[in-house]
Amino acid sequence: MRVEEVLANASISDAPSTSAIPEAPAATTNDLHDPHILSDYGGPLFRHERSMLKQLDMRDENNELVPPSAWYSTFTPGSLVMVRYTMHAFNWPNRRVYQLNAHSIRLLDKSDEAIDDRITAELSDYTPTAGPSNTAASAAMASFSLGKWARK
Repeated sequence: MRVEEVLANASISDAPSTSAIPEAPAATTNDLHDPHILSDYGGPLFRHERSMLKQLDMRDENNELVPPSAWYSTFTPGSLVMVRYTMHAFNWPNRRVYQLNAHSIRLLDKSDEAIDDRITAELSDYTPTAGPSNTAASAAMASFSLGKWARK
């Protein structure tokens, strides 16, 4: 068969399908990102060498994962969100402290409030110092020891 005959008899159905091209994998909560994608990450306070930013389970109105680069613009002040969390209580001798750990956040209604500009944290005269610290907190940490604990 000649090339002209093949081309004349070819139809659209003979064309290679686009499904042969692999699609990009869907975003998951296991994805890791470069922390520099956050607008307020940088400066002398952030000297991480191998740190990665984990994709959190934060979803928009369409239940799509929100990438870390869009967290600030999606979850604006005044937005209505639904949070799945666990609550932990820490009992101290003089008080009780509660901590909420968010496991997933879902945007229900986005606020119309303006977004504040994010700034990069900068220290003007920051120079790391090595050596012992003479604060009361350092002394308390140095004197702390764990004894054998027995259940009563």
